[in-house]
Amino acid sequence: MGEYEKSLDACSMALEKKPGDFRSRANLGLALLLSGAYDDAKLEYVQAIDYAKYPDIIRRAIKDLWASLENRPGLPGAQDILDMLEGARRRLKADFGDAAGRGKKLLKMSIWWQNHQKI
Repeated sequence: MGEYEKSLDACSMALEKKPGDFRSRANLGLALLLSGAYDDAKLEYVQAIDYAKYPDIIRRAIKDLWASLENRPGLPGAQDILDMLEGARRRLKADFGDAAGRGKKLLKMSIWWQNHQKI
């Protein structure tokens, strides 16, 4: 794995402390992809998407992957992962909409949480 070993170790350590951290999981996916471990990279990105709360966080992961592709065009598996990230971002964007929509969604989630705490 060579040059990506430090990144892999750092991301793994961060995920031990906070397994639901989207950014660390997406960075681990990117490091795995760049080191040639496509299947492992895709798994990390799938898990990262599960933890994504807002479309903007996925947009950052897309930008990071595009930046890496500028240096390594045609990276095997990268387009599949980009498509997956874009699809997840579109779904979250539809769920949350603009900032006002996010506020409404969060309010609904808060009300739901309060109602279920009584059980």
